[in-house]
Amino acid sequence: MLTLNINYKVLPDRLITIKLPETVRLGRHELVIVLEENDADTNIADTNAEMLM
Repeated sequence: MLTLNINYKVLPDRLITIKLPETVRLGRHELVIVLEENDADTNIADTNAEMLM
């Protein structure tokens, strides 16, 4: 198993691209993404949820 820690600023298009190291074998893999939100980010998410409702 390989763990990558990436700090990334999410832009309005919400699109990310990740280049994996050459050591990753070709073929199917399971990719798990965990987003750790800061307190300030949580407030923004709450506001966005309210706007969608």
